[in-house]
Amino acid sequence: MIKPIKDYLTILIPQEQQWKIALFQNWDAIMGPLKDKVTIEQINNDILLLKVVHPAWAQELFLLSNILKQKINTCLGANRITTIRFVTSDIKTNKPTLRQSYLVERHQRPYTEHNTHLTNKEAGIIANLKDEELKQVLEIFFRRCKYIKESK
Repeated sequence: MIKPIKDYLTILIPQEQQWKIALFQNWDAIMGPLKDKVTIEQINNDILLLKVVHPAWAQELFLLSNILKQKINTCLGANRITTIRFVTSDIKTNKPTLRQSYLVERHQRPYTEHNTHLTNKEAGIIANLKDEELKQVLEIFFRRCKYIKESK
């Protein structure tokens, strides 16, 4: 006989993590009319990461996060969630929002092809950094600023 997957989850997931199943099962009731605008992205120990459809909703929910936390913990019967964080994304298509797409595109597209050169001061600042990722981001930032300034 075929059993629903939820019957196997209680066997596969350790007892101390069962509260996560309860959170998923009760999510629609917890969020009420906002259930289409907010989904659970990740649960990491006592931190809950929620995916929200729009930055305005993320801001609003952030302001209400203490109430939301209380509602979640009441539903779970214990203080399991201490921190709620938000990320915005189009939930239906699972694509980043337009702003996220712009930010990703901006950091992936170096402005070296636009013949922007760093000043000695800018190059010195970058050379003194130890973090390679920070060096790359700062160089792109400097080049982009110069490109925008030259484009005007």
